[in-house]
Amino acid sequence: MGYFNPNLDTLNFKLYKTHELLKPYIHSYWAIQTEGFSESMTCKVLSDASMGFVINFASPYSSTVNNHTFTCNDKFTIDGLTKYPSYLRFEK
Repeated sequence: MGYFNPNLDTLNFKLYKTHELLKPYIHSYWAIQTEGFSESMTCKVLSDASMGFVINFASPYSSTVNNHTFTCNDKFTIDGLTKYPSYLRFEK
């Protein structure tokens, strides 16, 4: 699975394949983990026409989709289908 985005390196982006038993239900999953940023960072995530969910163990972040911005305060968020990219903004 080839993903290229220089910002993802800053976030320690890791993409994982699922276990064989989960493949009918889950294509892949990914994680980002960092200790913090020197400044705020926005990452563009392209839609792949699938649903997703976020488990967030850190500070709230914002997500902008089709010019609508949402603050994600909860530890668990579900993202629905969209044809628009998402812009995830992480504060320092």
